[in-house]
Amino acid sequence: MNKMNAYIIDLKRSDVTGKDFHTHEDNSFFEYFKGDIEQGELDTTIHVEGTGRVFNLNIHSEGTVHVPCDRCLADMVLRIDTTNDLVVKFGTEYMDEGDYVIVPEDEGTIDMAPLVYEFVALSMPIKRVHEPGMCDPAMMEILNQHLADRSNLEDDLDDTDTMVDDDE
Repeated sequence: MNKMNAYIIDLKRSDVTGKDFHTHEDNSFFEYFKGDIEQGELDTTIHVEGTGRVFNLNIHSEGTVHVPCDRCLADMVLRIDTTNDLVVKFGTEYMDEGDYVIVPEDEGTIDMAPLVYEFVALSMPIKRVHEPGMCDPAMMEILNQHLADRSNLEDDLDDTDTMVDDDE
């Protein structure tokens, strides 16, 4: 059985309302999506409420993920604890409308794997950097060298701004 099948919820089942679905996201989960998250260990609980044509899903993920630091590119660990609500409706074809998802009524299932990944990715800070002093020292030395070279270049450009045109 494919591990990703654990994320498919059959909303047409009579016992789905009030049920919790538990998943564990590990490195193979994040490798499947090939995104910014390189590794991780998360536990997710998806609670389903609703009947008929509309379902409310509460998705809670907790654990850690590994991402590259935006400053030094070294691996860093981020703590994740996110809760998201999603409304799922039956319709004629699949549509992701942001606040809700429409799934084909004849299928009656929703694949939560990409949604779990998206909720985790969106819970991370926009700027992901190590705590002060924790960046890779070798990379920081190279970065500081380039920043110093750039500031010298800007100083040189400032000197040319004050030149006077001899034709005046």
